[in-house]
Amino acid sequence: MAVTAICSIYLFIEHQFVVTHFNRLSERASFVIKVYKVGKVDFIFWVVALGTLAVFQYFLQSLTGGFEEAIYKAGLIYKSANSGEWWRLITGPYFHNGLPHWIINPAMILIIGPIIGTVSRTNGFQVFIIGNIIGAISALMYANLNLTDHDSYMGISGGILAMMG
Repeated sequence: MAVTAICSIYLFIEHQFVVTHFNRLSERASFVIKVYKVGKVDFIFWVVALGTLAVFQYFLQSLTGGFEEAIYKAGLIYKSANSGEWWRLITGPYFHNGLPHWIINPAMILIIGPIIGTVSRTNGFQVFIIGNIIGAISALMYANLNLTDHDSYMGISGGILAMMG
């Protein structure tokens, strides 16, 4: 129900502000063409960066004996971070808990990355890293307030949301 309402609102706004004014439609088309031309390098950068993360997680899982063991060795476990292993706030977000998680997060970055590279002087990598760290810190604070039953954090959603901002 909420998704339908959000989509309806989006389409109404889209129609009012873009479709009814052809000059805006032309500007959007020009921007999409620019993203396609300029964003190719950023797209390749993000494919290589995310592929490197996937290979790193795969090898770490192979070395430690599985997914859970890899998370306990190098992921963000709240108890370990609270015990002084603050480096986990940096490594934790780069673990993903399955193929759907590995497909959704990179797909978002492969859409957003070229746009960021087109509208800014950098490819957004710094924003991505800082967003992931802030996301991990926020999750740790949330857990310390006993607002979750989870004992770990993973995923690059914080970096993705930071890039979207």
